[in-house]
Amino acid sequence: MKKSLIIVLIVIVIISIITSVLLIFKPHSSNNDSNIKLIPFVEENNIEILSADKVYSNPVNIYTVNDKNDKINLEGINFNSSKAEYKFYDYNVSKEDENGYVTFSFKYDTTVPIKYTDNKKNQIKWFYTYSIVSPIIFDYYTGDCYDKKIINSNKNVVSFDGDGKENTDNEKMKYTEISWDNKTYKIGVGMEINSSKWDGNKLVEDKNGVATYADTDRLTTTINIYAPKDYDGLMIAVLKRGSSKESFEIQNNEYEKLLKLQKEAEESGEKSEELIKIEEKRNKIYKLFESTYDENLKYNKDDYDIIRVNNIKSKEK
Repeated sequence: MKKSLIIVLIVIVIISIITSVLLIFKPHSSNNDSNIKLIPFVEENNIEILSADKVYSNPVNIYTVNDKNDKINLEGINFNSSKAEYKFYDYNVSKEDENGYVTFSFKYDTTVPIKYTDNKKNQIKWFYTYSIVSPIIFDYYTGDCYDKKIINSNKNVVSFDGDGKENTDNEKMKYTEISWDNKTYKIGVGMEINSSKWDGNKLVEDKNGVATYADTDRLTTTINIYAPKDYDGLMIAVLKRGSSKESFEIQNNEYEKLLKLQKEAEESGEKSEELIKIEEKRNKIYKLFESTYDENLKYNKDDYDIIRVNNIKSKEK
């Protein structure tokens, strides 16, 4: 039977694994109190900064859901391995406001091809979707990952913040305090999913009772970053290992537990210790080399492709 196409909770599994920020000040500055030379995170870890004009990629985890968006396992459905590709463009800087801040913005296109075989024995209504590790906005100096507001202007995608609440307010950004060289800045980041469209499910082969289908999802996302006018430390990291079945299941199980505990707290009027712990974990500001779902998992510079935001090609006027 012909399979319907949707994107389900794709943003839930976007993993904000890490972040770091380059400030406009001298990379090696002297702390007036201790006279200790400060070394920015990117320099301290000898991270290579790559071209912003290249297309970068990482693996995605493809899985099936029912018509209620619940993950299901279906026999006879086998997906080929696949990668998401990211292309960055349209860098722009707004006019300076009364606070001396501007909005840095850019877009990126995400392309995810999907191919699978089907023995045509499943009679229930089902859909395919995927989990993804999107590009991470981080701080050059501190290695902190910026908190971000995920908003959706495309009705095919359901987006949630890390606290499990669907985005219903009018706030366009979330803010992270970055402290470096005795100065503190509030950096705002908003991630807006502008469009998402599948090419369409196509039969490419039907042989010996097994059908092969192919499709491609294409998304366009805008990132807006509110920061001081001369702030030039905004960085992007693409986690090379991407999303896997194992990492997705760990995070999805935690997310479902979060929703369950939040519902219980609403009914009882009191948060459990387990709920408080999970919320604290999800609201924590992580370093680039930290995992959001496994405290024992540590990343290093070789796990990422790193570019500067201000090296992205400018929007044509």
